[in-house]
Amino acid sequence: MSNRDCIERYLQMLQIYTGPLLTNSAEEMWVVPKSVYYHDLFLESVFTLLDLLKTEEEYDMIVQVCRKAMDVDMFDERLHLELMMALVKTGKKREALSQYYFATDLHYKQLGIQPSGEIRAVYKLIVQADQEMEADIEKVQGMLEEDSDMHGAFVCEYEIFKEIYQLQRRMLERYNGTMFLALLTISNTYEQRFDNLVLDNIMKQLLHVAQTSLRRGDTISRYSVMQYVVLLPSVTYETGRLVMDRIKKAFYQEYVKSSVVLTYKLRPLCLNKYETPNPKRINETHADS
Repeated sequence: MSNRDCIERYLQMLQIYTGPLLTNSAEEMWVVPKSVYYHDLFLESVFTLLDLLKTEEEYDMIVQVCRKAMDVDMFDERLHLELMMALVKTGKKREALSQYYFATDLHYKQLGIQPSGEIRAVYKLIVQADQEMEADIEKVQGMLEEDSDMHGAFVCEYEIFKEIYQLQRRMLERYNGTMFLALLTISNTYEQRFDNLVLDNIMKQLLHVAQTSLRRGDTISRYSVMQYVVLLPSVTYETGRLVMDRIKKAFYQEYVKSSVVLTYKLRPLCLNKYETPNPKRINETHADS
């Protein structure tokens, strides 16, 4: 059977399976294993179809198939990855970026987990794909200055944060400067897990407070479900600590008498020869007392 014939068969399957088996009888014990079996069989068939479509370079069809399959299973990671890559292949970079933000938001808000390394790495590929087109220097400068009037710290995805970190470290080592890394962590005084939607609102509020409290030259990124990582170039330990304390104070104004706890760690990455912080302070953790 040719690839085209196989594709047609799988496309027919895609129209037949519309969701879990016997949803009105989902509580019946005998239904559960059969429902799981057909669901897994559906996804396996979808991925086979996607592989066939990739060999034919039918990326527009891949986009349609992924979106149809996601109506059945919105939480399957590979479907999001395949959709983003197909959108890039078809030149729809903005749609790919929107899908990336949707997928990461889905992980944090609905699943309460950190997106996988594969999903986070796709962001870098999307950005690189958007830079492959040739442009004159005026257009390049215009694109670079689009957000130059933004206030506060620069907020970016973790893959971009890592590249900024490497660049800043090279510059500071060359000029014998200093740079501090801070980790902001949210926890619960009752040692209970936050509801996913509650945690999402807490993290958004923390990001807002941190971004407006930091300088334009600072960088902040989501590191994990309950953490942000911050890059503070050209500061001393004492000024870095003052900045973190200012973030805590502003944050707690929004969460008075709540179970939410914000702590931070501050660590030097590049020491200036004129300043040597107390070793006991390097890994010091600061929490609200």
